[in-house]
Amino acid sequence: MDEHSEEDEQERKKRLKREANRRSAQLSRQRKKAFVEDLKAKNAEYLHARSVLAYHPDAVFATDGNGVIAYANPAAAKRAHADATRLTGTSFPNLLDQDSRRRFVAALRESEGAPPSTSISLGGPLQLMKNGALEVTVECAAAPRPDAPEERFAVAAGRPARKRARA
Repeated sequence: MDEHSEEDEQERKKRLKREANRRSAQLSRQRKKAFVEDLKAKNAEYLHARSVLAYHPDAVFATDGNGVIAYANPAAAKRAHADATRLTGTSFPNLLDQDSRRRFVAALRESEGAPPSTSISLGGPLQLMKNGALEVTVECAAAPRPDAPEERFAVAAGRPARKRARA
């Protein structure tokens, strides 16, 4: 009888372990499904934003916290006389004249540790080396990404600066 109760106890332990493993696997599948759904939603949001920016008439450059271009819309590529895909991965400050480069890099440094959505003034239009000045309309430098707060990005968006009429 003692032998039977020991075998019964081992069977009970095995059954409990199997049940625990099933619950764990089920929970893991649920987490994975939620993660995949979240990624799909974020991707759809990203693709929508990207398509909006693709048709925006202003030049839009999005950079990481070091000024490396992560995205440039067609208007930005046209202003920089380059293909948008070739701009990706290049340094945005290298497209600027010396004064604009200095001001942009200073704005990136100033924004370190700034709260999200902080606008840092660039002190006037940025001058692209190849194609005139860009009147900056969005001066968001190095705001933390909501989904990755340790990573920073900057956005410089603008249109050609208008020449001021003499008084």
